[in-house]
Amino acid sequence: MLALAFFGIMFITVIIVCLTLSRPRSRVRHNNQRLGQTLTRLLGKPRGSYIIIEAPDSGKYLQVSGSIAEPIIFDLPCQSLTLDEYDRADTLFKRCGYPGPETFTIYSPSTGRHCGTQTSFLLTWSRENMVQLQELILQVFSQIYQVDDSSVLHIIEQ
Repeated sequence: MLALAFFGIMFITVIIVCLTLSRPRSRVRHNNQRLGQTLTRLLGKPRGSYIIIEAPDSGKYLQVSGSIAEPIIFDLPCQSLTLDEYDRADTLFKRCGYPGPETFTIYSPSTGRHCGTQTSFLLTWSRENMVQLQELILQVFSQIYQVDDSSVLHIIEQ
Protein backbone atom coordinates (compact mmCIF):
# COMPACT_ATOMS: atom_id res chain seq x y z
CA MET A 1 0.00 0.00 0.00
CA LEU A 2 2.84 2.36 0.87
CA ALA A 3 4.53 1.59 -2.45
CA LEU A 4 1.31 2.35 -4.32
CA ALA A 5 0.98 5.72 -2.54
CA PHE A 6 4.63 6.49 -3.31
CA PHE A 7 4.16 5.74 -7.03
CA GLY A 8 0.95 7.78 -7.08
CA ILE A 9 2.75 10.79 -5.59
CA MET A 10 5.65 10.35 -8.03
CA PHE A 11 3.23 10.13 -10.97
CA ILE A 12 1.44 13.34 -9.93
CA THR A 13 4.80 15.09 -9.42
CA VAL A 14 5.97 14.10 -12.91
CA ILE A 15 2.71 15.38 -14.44
CA ILE A 16 3.05 18.71 -12.61
CA VAL A 17 6.69 19.10 -13.71
CA CYS A 18 5.80 18.29 -17.31
CA LEU A 19 2.94 20.80 -17.32
CA THR A 20 5.18 23.46 -15.80
CA LEU A 21 7.91 22.87 -18.38
CA SER A 22 5.46 22.98 -21.26
CA ARG A 23 3.83 26.25 -20.17
CA PRO A 24 6.59 28.66 -21.32
CA ARG A 25 6.72 27.06 -24.74
CA SER A 26 2.98 27.43 -25.18
CA ARG A 27 3.22 31.10 -24.16
CA VAL A 28 6.07 31.66 -26.63
CA ARG A 29 3.89 30.03 -29.28
CA HIS A 30 0.95 32.15 -28.08
CA ASN A 31 2.98 35.40 -28.37
CA ASN A 32 4.24 34.36 -31.79
CA GLN A 33 0.76 33.48 -33.03
CA ARG A 34 -0.91 36.67 -31.69
CA LEU A 35 1.90 38.83 -33.03
CA GLY A 36 1.60 37.24 -36.49
CA GLN A 37 -2.17 37.79 -36.54
CA THR A 38 -1.79 41.42 -35.41
CA LEU A 39 0.86 42.19 -38.04
CA THR A 40 -1.36 40.64 -40.72
CA ARG A 41 -4.27 42.85 -39.64
CA LEU A 42 -1.98 45.92 -39.71
CA LEU A 43 -1.31 45.29 -43.41
CA GLY A 44 -5.01 45.81 -44.17
CA LYS A 45 -5.68 48.84 -41.95
CA PRO A 46 -6.14 52.47 -43.04
CA ARG A 47 -3.41 55.13 -43.04
CA GLY A 48 -1.98 56.09 -39.68
CA SER A 49 -2.41 52.67 -38.08
CA TYR A 50 0.08 51.23 -35.64
CA ILE A 51 0.59 48.63 -32.95
CA ILE A 52 2.47 48.84 -29.69
CA ILE A 53 3.95 45.67 -28.23
CA GLU A 54 4.69 45.93 -24.52
CA ALA A 55 6.31 43.79 -21.84
CA PRO A 56 3.70 43.15 -19.13
CA ASP A 57 5.83 43.84 -16.06
CA SER A 58 8.20 46.60 -17.14
CA GLY A 59 6.11 48.49 -19.69
CA LYS A 60 9.06 48.35 -22.12
CA TYR A 61 7.76 48.64 -25.66
CA LEU A 62 8.32 48.99 -29.36
CA GLN A 63 6.07 50.24 -32.13
CA VAL A 64 5.20 49.08 -35.61
CA SER A 65 3.29 51.38 -37.96
CA GLY A 66 1.90 50.87 -41.42
CA SER A 67 -1.24 50.28 -43.38
CA ILE A 68 -2.63 48.99 -46.62
CA ALA A 69 -1.18 52.11 -48.32
CA GLU A 70 1.93 52.77 -46.20
CA PRO A 71 5.17 50.87 -45.64
CA ILE A 72 5.68 48.89 -42.47
CA ILE A 73 7.99 50.75 -40.04
CA PHE A 74 9.60 49.10 -37.01
CA ASP A 75 10.42 51.69 -34.32
CA LEU A 76 12.39 51.03 -31.13
CA PRO A 77 12.70 54.48 -29.50
CA CYS A 78 16.04 54.97 -27.76
CA GLN A 79 14.64 57.19 -24.99
CA SER A 80 12.85 54.14 -23.59
CA LEU A 81 16.10 52.14 -23.34
CA THR A 82 18.51 51.98 -20.42
CA LEU A 83 22.21 52.18 -21.30
CA ASP A 84 22.54 48.38 -21.04
CA GLU A 85 19.46 47.88 -23.23
CA TYR A 86 20.84 50.36 -25.76
CA ASP A 87 24.12 48.41 -25.94
CA ARG A 88 22.24 45.12 -26.37
CA ALA A 89 20.04 46.72 -29.06
CA ASP A 90 23.05 48.05 -30.93
CA THR A 91 24.68 44.60 -30.77
CA LEU A 92 21.52 42.79 -31.93
CA PHE A 93 20.89 45.14 -34.84
CA LYS A 94 24.50 45.08 -36.02
CA ARG A 95 24.61 41.27 -35.74
CA CYS A 96 21.44 41.09 -37.86
CA GLY A 97 22.92 43.48 -40.44
CA TYR A 98 20.63 46.43 -39.66
CA PRO A 99 21.84 50.00 -39.32
CA GLY A 100 22.24 51.68 -35.97
CA PRO A 101 19.80 54.20 -34.61
CA GLU A 102 18.64 57.20 -36.63
CA THR A 103 18.10 60.69 -35.28
CA PHE A 104 15.34 62.71 -36.89
CA THR A 105 13.50 65.98 -36.34
CA ILE A 106 10.17 66.18 -34.53
CA TYR A 107 7.72 68.89 -35.50
CA SER A 108 4.96 70.33 -33.34
CA PRO A 109 1.55 69.19 -34.62
CA SER A 110 0.01 72.55 -33.77
CA THR A 111 2.66 74.90 -35.19
CA GLY A 112 4.56 72.73 -37.63
CA ARG A 113 7.82 74.04 -36.18
CA HIS A 114 10.84 72.05 -35.15
CA CYS A 115 10.43 71.13 -31.47
CA GLY A 116 13.10 68.49 -30.88
CA THR A 117 14.77 65.35 -32.10
CA GLN A 118 14.12 61.66 -31.64
CA THR A 119 16.57 58.79 -31.86
CA SER A 120 15.22 55.34 -32.73
CA PHE A 121 16.18 52.05 -34.26
CA LEU A 122 13.98 52.51 -37.35
CA LEU A 123 13.58 49.87 -40.01
CA THR A 124 11.31 49.76 -43.05
CA TRP A 125 9.94 46.31 -43.88
CA SER A 126 8.52 44.89 -47.04
CA ARG A 127 5.26 43.00 -46.79
CA GLU A 128 7.00 39.82 -47.92
CA ASN A 129 9.27 39.79 -44.82
CA MET A 130 6.68 39.91 -42.06
CA VAL A 131 7.90 36.62 -40.54
CA GLN A 132 11.40 38.11 -40.12
CA LEU A 133 9.86 41.23 -38.53
CA GLN A 134 7.93 39.02 -36.15
CA GLU A 135 11.15 37.19 -35.21
CA LEU A 136 12.99 40.50 -34.66
CA ILE A 137 10.22 41.77 -32.38
CA LEU A 138 10.42 38.64 -30.24
CA GLN A 139 14.24 38.94 -30.15
CA VAL A 140 13.94 42.53 -28.91
CA PHE A 141 11.87 41.36 -25.97
CA SER A 142 14.01 38.34 -25.15
CA GLN A 143 17.50 39.74 -25.84
CA ILE A 144 17.25 43.50 -25.30
CA TYR A 145 14.54 43.82 -22.66
CA GLN A 146 15.34 40.33 -21.29
CA VAL A 147 11.68 39.49 -20.80
CA ASP A 148 11.10 35.93 -19.61
CA ASP A 149 9.83 33.67 -22.39
CA SER A 150 6.86 32.69 -20.23
CA SER A 151 5.54 36.30 -20.18
CA VAL A 152 2.56 37.11 -22.36
CA LEU A 153 3.22 40.30 -24.30
CA HIS A 154 0.58 43.05 -24.44
CA ILE A 155 -0.34 44.06 -27.99
CA ILE A 156 -2.24 47.29 -28.48
CA GLU A 157 -3.73 48.05 -31.91
CA GLN A 158 -4.63 51.56 -33.10
